[in-house]
Amino acid sequence: MTSNILSKSDRRPAPNMGPLYAALAKAQGEFPEIPKNKTGHGYKYADIADILRAVRPILSKNGLSIFQSIAGDKLETTLAHETGATLVSRYPLVQDGTGRMNNIQKIGAALTYARRYSLTALLGVAADEDVDADDMSVTGRNEGRTISNGLKDAWIDGVLDNLPDDATDAEKADAFASQIIADMRGMKTAKGVNNIWNKREQIIEALDKKHNHLFQDVFDCFQSCMASYEAEAA
Repeated sequence: MTSNILSKSDRRPAPNMGPLYAALAKAQGEFPEIPKNKTGHGYKYADIADILRAVRPILSKNGLSIFQSIAGDKLETTLAHETGATLVSRYPLVQDGTGRMNNIQKIGAALTYARRYSLTALLGVAADEDVDADDMSVTGRNEGRTISNGLKDAWIDGVLDNLPDDATDAEKADAFASQIIADMRGMKTAKGVNNIWNKREQIIEALDKKHNHLFQDVFDCFQSCMASYEAEAA
């Protein structure tokens, strides 16, 4: 009977990650500010070509390379060092669900969005315009209302008013997630979607900790809306 287990002498040691981390740290200190030359629906950003144009020479100088590939329903972004060590980031390919695009456009938009955000997250660079919540369309009525984890938000009253007084934490969490998703879908610009996320960030983080399936619904909606608007602006 032949064993499929490698003998001790055949096992390869895990690569030393130290040189990769050191090279990335040097590269990060040399990355230039990436110009945000694309504008769509009031939202400025750098496209994938501009990002790669800015970072590739510096990555190469420090013995690093970057490549991206599709693995199932995720995009894999790999940062490789000349020693053979690698860092891999996996980003879900979430397609637009609003019906604004055909299937080919949805796939392309999801891939473009994932390539850009996965790359910038892995390298630690900024390629999007900072936004604020000045043009938020959703306002609350009773500043200081608390939810079970101690978070405060004036907007919460409007959500809780539609629930019975004895609503469970799970029911409240579901209501918060549903309203955030509705607010995102009601935005007409990528900046507006970003503003919703920023405004509700504490609640979204609470969902991530206690109700991960609801967080995933909110996150998927965010990705879908952003990918759609950026595809329209391209």
